[in-house]
Amino acid sequence: MANALAFALAGVPAQHMGVPVDFSDFAALEAFLKEHVSPVIVLDNAFDTVNESLLFLATWLGG
Repeated sequence: MANALAFALAGVPAQHMGVPVDFSDFAALEAFLKEHVSPVIVLDNAFDTVNESLLFLATWLGG
């Protein structure tokens, strides 16, 4: 779906960047966002990473 939107807007595929669970390289993320050529950017696993971090925090605070 992201590629379809990107091709419709600019004729190029969406750009993807993986976000691992232990992600902490925000300089690389900032550089990626500044250098993008596609109007559509997909941060793979971003919601999974946030969900896991919040779940860990909730269990740590609750226990």
